[in-house]
Amino acid sequence: MGRIVERMRAVGARRGALFTLVTALVVIGLYVGLRESGGGLRSEAGGEAPTAQAAAITQQDEDDAEPDPDALTLTLSAPTTCIVEYASREVHASYRTNDDGEEEEVHDFGEWTSIETVPVAWQVSGGTPPYSLVIDDEPRDPKGEYRGASGSAEVSCALEIGDTYTSDRWGERQRWHRSSPPVDSGLKTIEAVVTDGTGATASATIGVYAVRSIGSSGVVLERGKTYLVFGTLFTIPDEYDMETGETSEPEGGPAELFITIYEEGVDPHALIVINLDTGEEIGRCVLVGGTLLSGGGSCADPADPSVDPSVRSQHAALGEFSASSGRAPIVDRP
Repeated sequence: MGRIVERMRAVGARRGALFTLVTALVVIGLYVGLRESGGGLRSEAGGEAPTAQAAAITQQDEDDAEPDPDALTLTLSAPTTCIVEYASREVHASYRTNDDGEEEEVHDFGEWTSIETVPVAWQVSGGTPPYSLVIDDEPRDPKGEYRGASGSAEVSCALEIGDTYTSDRWGERQRWHRSSPPVDSGLKTIEAVVTDGTGATASATIGVYAVRSIGSSGVVLERGKTYLVFGTLFTIPDEYDMETGETSEPEGGPAELFITIYEEGVDPHALIVINLDTGEEIGRCVLVGGTLLSGGGSCADPADPSVDPSVRSQHAALGEFSASSGRAPIVDRP
């Protein structure tokens, strides 16, 4: 690990210039299925995307021993995951005259669009037609209104959709967000309500885990969340946040990604190196007596009884991170 630490220190000296924040982008997108061969996504689970049905809530009184077969009932089904990537915010260009009498271009950042979706299918039974639905606080998607005994809705992968509308731009109808939607890794609970021809209602919910895709340096990965990091699924340990570092292509070796344990205001001293092609661990180190940026110190041996417990804890967390490679998040459904 000494060679890796020295190389990390070398790239760390450039990190201030390279850890650029891109404020005109929001992390958005969709990948359903978690296939080994799909779009560079690496996962231990192959085959089709897992789907499940949400338990429906109906008009029927929970205390009834025998449910009414004609009671209005709503059932939902959807993939268990939604992987979110980058998308652009619309920019309007205009011109104005400045104080010197010169014309200058002004950029007005408008609504957010190009937000990918997850398909949510519904099935209605009982009640009295016609049926109309509100799904994820919306009565429609860009394709049309949610109506009928069965159908499919394209639901935004944003954890919360906020204020939205649909309009025709760029030759197609799209969903637009008037403000930046909160998109990150985490469980998105989608609720749907159906109203039948008599005004009776039934509702159902279903959970979809949004997995934020990370492909740049300087991104803090929050503890306990699952991310797609440079093409590989990883779950961050519950005890620490982590941060993506530089990538490196050493001569004669595989492309590497450096990831450190993140502590605000503290120079990193615990890192793991990941093979960018396979998602497997190359090595890890928790420095004692120095940091990655300031130099000094050596990699601690977690088996040494004299090592501080916090060092052993960080070493174990790096191991937990490594072991999560390729594992999809678990979504509990009824």
